[in-house]
Amino acid sequence: MKIPALVVSLALAGLSLSPPGTPAPLPQQAPVELPDSPSPEEEPSDAPAQAPRAVLAPTLQIKEISAPVPADLTVVVKPDKASGWTLTLKRAKQIVSLRRGAKRSAGEHAASLKIARGEEDTAPLVWETIHRDSLVTTRGTVHLDRAGKAELFLAEAPKVLGAIEQHRRHTCQPQDDGLGGVTVLCRVDAWITAGNASAEDPNENVWVSRNEQGAGLVRFDFPASGPGVTAMILGYTDGINGVVVRAEQTFLPGEAAPSLTVLSDDRRQPFAPFPRRWHERFDPLDMVF
Repeated sequence: MKIPALVVSLALAGLSLSPPGTPAPLPQQAPVELPDSPSPEEEPSDAPAQAPRAVLAPTLQIKEISAPVPADLTVVVKPDKASGWTLTLKRAKQIVSLRRGAKRSAGEHAASLKIARGEEDTAPLVWETIHRDSLVTTRGTVHLDRAGKAELFLAEAPKVLGAIEQHRRHTCQPQDDGLGGVTVLCRVDAWITAGNASAEDPNENVWVSRNEQGAGLVRFDFPASGPGVTAMILGYTDGINGVVVRAEQTFLPGEAAPSLTVLSDDRRQPFAPFPRRWHERFDPLDMVF
């Protein structure tokens, strides 16, 4: 607490000029109001206040439209004694995915999801089909009733978020997942190795589709979640060059929403002077940077 210099000077003058035993009265002064000392919890700080890091809950951003679903898209629902129903969506020559809350499934030409009885209509069921070459994504919803009858609806196409990352033999396209999160699709014309660098299970929210030569499609899912950092990585070789693509989502203090970054880098790899078997699979963790 700071005391004004005038009060200190008057107090010292009164003490020094008073004869022994005869205290000299101090001049009458208007009472001085001093601010209370702030408690340690109330000490002012120059640092800006940090916004609370809210947990992002999945929100349905899908708008159904009146257009018909693709003619070659079919849905089959079979009763399952253990869990209730097994719903399977099929479309030839497409990558098919099903999502319902935290449950996700994807596969070549078909995908299946188990739904418990009594929970048929408790959460939205979203389907997607992806063309391997163009990355064009068709999206819609499935309405399932308590009797196990399913009806397909078409929805608006996903929105591409930001720039498309294209380098050497890969093309990566980030887009909204319709549930408050982000999906990154990567087409690679080389043998692919991919994984989740932030999770204990490297296959968490990562799906890879390869053809006979190992080339194909990688899907990274970044579901709506709380604060933190999630990093996905894929790698491949282009001649004697190793290429790494990193998709990273960050949600830092003070940010209202997560930020997504998709970047790539490549470097010539050391090799022995004798012929090398280029058909061997490539692990991005073995690259030298």
